[in-house]
Amino acid sequence: DDDDDDDERAGATDHIIPLEEWKAKMLAKIAEQPARESAEAEAAMLAEAAASGQAPSQPNSSSAPKHAPHLASEGASFASPSGLRPPLSQRFNYGAFDAGARLVQANPEAKGSGAILKGDKDAYMLNPCSARKWVVIALPEDIKVDVVSLSNHELFASSVREWQLLGSMKYPTELWFELGKFEAADSKLRQPFYLSQPNWARYLKLRFISHHRSEHYCTLSQLAVFGQTVMDDFSESMELQRENLEDMRARVQSAAAGGGEAATPTVAAPAPAVAVAAAAGTGTAAAAVGTA
Repeated sequence: DDDDDDDERAGATDHIIPLEEWKAKMLAKIAEQPARESAEAEAAMLAEAAASGQAPSQPNSSSAPKHAPHLASEGASFASPSGLRPPLSQRFNYGAFDAGARLVQANPEAKGSGAILKGDKDAYMLNPCSARKWVVIALPEDIKVDVVSLSNHELFASSVREWQLLGSMKYPTELWFELGKFEAADSKLRQPFYLSQPNWARYLKLRFISHHRSEHYCTLSQLAVFGQTVMDDFSESMELQRENLEDMRARVQSAAAGGGEAATPTVAAPAPAVAVAAAAGTGTAAAAVGTA
């Protein structure tokens, strides 16, 4: 893992051309493709007609180019699978620059890494796909992370496929705990990734392991982080305790009205906020991984 970290810090910077120039080349190639195919088809038909003595048929000019890019629709919100959380469009993004999140570090080859926190669909983090790609962000406060979403809106760039999410309560650190490994689709939609075990973190590290397609560039447009603050988590625990207490009180009253004997209800005292905050730093539910 130490060698991995040294590689990430000391990676050589590749000579890369601007993405706009790359996109212009790709558009020119797509524009040339149908014309080339049409000329080849027409030549073949003329040769066939000359051999058979028949007039050539006219090609169908309305046919779509064979290699035209697929455009996916954008903008979608997702509800939590558990049904306990509102759709992401109604939740607060703790990974936004406006919320106080900030870029801490990224691999040396990365350009414009801070763009993933700003929510601008026309901006992006740019990397040569051959690089070892990673980024570290700081959240505005300790967050119990339960969902992270990624978006990539660039048409002529490869998008993230396999990636790993790591967390830590401090930075710099030699020890990260794993929050999950995920696989993203090759899509222009926002893709949410739900953590099987929500956990506390102040710093998040994203490692991009593989990518879709074989473009020269890999991009990431947006990152969003959803979860709960210490006070949110404490308030939710208090509300759950209140509901349990009311439920047991109703049972006791029902038993008393029926002449039965019911045991005196006992409710565990809610953990104080200090204890909740302390638990945030343990990371006991996640597997620890070395610095990378």
